[in-house]
Amino acid sequence: TTTTTTTTTTTTTTTTTTTLWNIKQDWCNMQRMYNYYTSFYLPFVTKMPENVLDLDSLTPYITDPSGFPEGSPVCATVGRTNETQDAACKTGFRCLYKGGLYPYEATAGSGISKQTFVSPIGCTTQQCCFPLRESLGYDSEGCREFALGSGMSPNSLCKTGYCDQTTEGYTQIGRCRCPQNLAWNPFTMKCVTANPNVYYEASDKDCAAGYQAIGGGCSGGVTYQGLLSADAMRWTCLSGTPATICSSNLVHSSVSSAIGSYENPNADCAPDPFLGAEITLQDMSSADFYLYVTDQRVTCNIDSVSQLSGLCGQNIEQVTWEETTADAEKYDLKVESAVKISARCQTGRILIGGYCTFEPQPHYSVHVASYTSYPAVSSDGITAEWACVGAAETDNRRRRSRRRSAFDRRRRARRRYQTPSDLVARAACIVGSIVPPYTVTTTTTTVTTTTTTATATNSATTTATTTTTTT
Repeated sequence: TTTTTTTTTTTTTTTTTTTLWNIKQDWCNMQRMYNYYTSFYLPFVTKMPENVLDLDSLTPYITDPSGFPEGSPVCATVGRTNETQDAACKTGFRCLYKGGLYPYEATAGSGISKQTFVSPIGCTTQQCCFPLRESLGYDSEGCREFALGSGMSPNSLCKTGYCDQTTEGYTQIGRCRCPQNLAWNPFTMKCVTANPNVYYEASDKDCAAGYQAIGGGCSGGVTYQGLLSADAMRWTCLSGTPATICSSNLVHSSVSSAIGSYENPNADCAPDPFLGAEITLQDMSSADFYLYVTDQRVTCNIDSVSQLSGLCGQNIEQVTWEETTADAEKYDLKVESAVKISARCQTGRILIGGYCTFEPQPHYSVHVASYTSYPAVSSDGITAEWACVGAAETDNRRRRSRRRSAFDRRRRARRRYQTPSDLVARAACIVGSIVPPYTVTTTTTTVTTTTTTATATNSATTTATTTTTTT
């Protein structure tokens, strides 16, 4: 038996023809449609990508029409460039990853080269919208580059308030430094005045040219209510004589707490140090109030106030407080019988502020008298110390208890007794120098010389010549 096997092989050939996409023409058509659609139907969306190819979905842009908010990672999915991703965030934000490389254009000779630097700010786990204002610490780079197109100035990105755009090596991107005449303090983590100086104006005068007022107080009146003038050139008082602390290189800031009627208003200077306070009451002649300070927060113990502001030191390194206390209890509150004390700074330190208070705090029913709180200039006209004049009324509840029997008095005293209040003067001191303004005196001396010459020509005629010279 013969078996024959036949195998047939069929070969199929498939030909695939690929037509190249006309990118230019199709992109133009898509871009026209995209521009028309967004302008006509989505005019309220201000942060749409400019290029249609950078758009994946409309939903996140309609949800956040003014830009993606802080912490949003959606910005990292927009487009392929940092400029497009940054533009998707709200104004004042950048799409950043801390430690990631951020590109910039550097000028090298006559050309421009693409460079990168490590971003010191941004989200730590992923790229997201990050706020720029005061985000860069001292010596951090990028303040100039990050500010481009953000609607913010390079200085506003630095916690130090100054972006150095001139230092060689950092011209292109900027680096946060301290302003001129200030130095970085690593302990307080702020720029401080290297050589602070002040002088004291004891009379009702403006600070000299080149100086500004950083504090002051009032004396000789029925209350020490007062505040800085609008131009910050002198201290003004509602009663009494003002005294002003002037400085050419120290800067103060004023933190307002209340304007109107408030009970026990307060103002917080933190993180800057507290130096003093401005206060005006609705009763401009009242002395029945006092200040007390906790950390850098000042509070006025009063049931109604027109204005309370804390005076804070912006560029001051470290403030030390010196104090003096004295028993301030009086049966009658009069200026003549009030307690007078003052606190002075140690040698090598200068007075830059102060305040007066009562400790322990008097009971709410006890009246006080705050007559004087000001920088008292010494007899040499150069140094000053913080002076206070005031008194606290003797607690009437204890006065009434003396009229009762001994047993009844002891029983009520245990319930009502309060430690008498002391008047406390506190002086704010820093290391610095007292530099009075220069005074130039011009003296003009006038000397008149008269020379008379007489010549006798004969017995009948006489000729006189007079010469006058003035110097």
